[in-house]
Amino acid sequence: MATANQRLKTLRLINGMSQAYFAAILGVKQPQLSMIEKGDRELTSHNMLAARMYFRLPADYFDGREITYLPHHLNFRRKKLTKTQANMAAQTFGLIEENFAHYENPLDDLPTSPTMTRHSAEDIRAIAADARAHIGIKPDTPINNVTRCMDRIGIVVTPLSNPLLPKDKIDGISTPMQSSHAFVTTLNYNTPGDRFRFSAAHELGHILMHTNNHKKSLADKEAEADDFASAFLMPEKPMLDLLTPDLTLNGYAALKSKWGTSIQSLIRRAHDLGVIDDDRYRSLYMQLSGRGWRKNEPVKVLLEKIIHEPPQLFIRQQFEEKNEYPLAAVTELPRRK
Repeated sequence: MATANQRLKTLRLINGMSQAYFAAILGVKQPQLSMIEKGDRELTSHNMLAARMYFRLPADYFDGREITYLPHHLNFRRKKLTKTQANMAAQTFGLIEENFAHYENPLDDLPTSPTMTRHSAEDIRAIAADARAHIGIKPDTPINNVTRCMDRIGIVVTPLSNPLLPKDKIDGISTPMQSSHAFVTTLNYNTPGDRFRFSAAHELGHILMHTNNHKKSLADKEAEADDFASAFLMPEKPMLDLLTPDLTLNGYAALKSKWGTSIQSLIRRAHDLGVIDDDRYRSLYMQLSGRGWRKNEPVKVLLEKIIHEPPQLFIRQQFEEKNEYPLAAVTELPRRK
């Protein structure tokens, strides 16, 4: 498929538009657009001009590289998405990643540990400890800023900036594919600070454990990344000193303020480390629900500041047919036969 044709498809997908509506913008029919996107029909200068005018594209947009990501190619920390949303997210990530292509890839300098089999809890604890050491963080202290830690080792963290994406369903995206460019992680900045920090650490876990590893199941990779984030943000030794079987929710809230992790993640950590049993775990979660803390925890953790601003994404937010007219109609551009 010609690069320009693929770039046209990317433009449609990041805007969540149907082929029929997008075709009207270009002044072609839907079957013709389908052929253009597949590379079976020429993308004309007329088509590109229509797209440039409607989406305010830079002159070199169609000269960029192909964005070939599909949703299953990427590490997604997400809830269930529609097919349109998943494709939108994958293509959005690709465009954002493209903006940082001039950054060098630090993978050879990172303490990576890919494996085809499931990492044990001991493995993940060691990987998290190695990551802390590589970044220069003491093994038993809270991490003040996860974003800066990742930036320090050459991993770009930037907002997932497409306003059409359901921000309540996507926490972060990264790629398991190694290239000559820097790793990029896009995160949801419209979220509580403690959740943001966990998502950032989760994506760091993916990069360290799952780069060039395409054999593991999605469930295994997600579970391992969660375990890494817990071990990275809440190391075992200090947690065993601080977490006790009878620690109250107020005690967990105090730990949240120091370690920058949610009360719920601290409770799960206590359970994973064997500090509390199943009964105590259930009791604490019942207390959380009773206080309304499952969705709205006390103690606000500040959201980390953006280090790398995202690029402009050429999103046409108001494109309902009742409010917008195809560009061909507005400008009287002739339809292509």
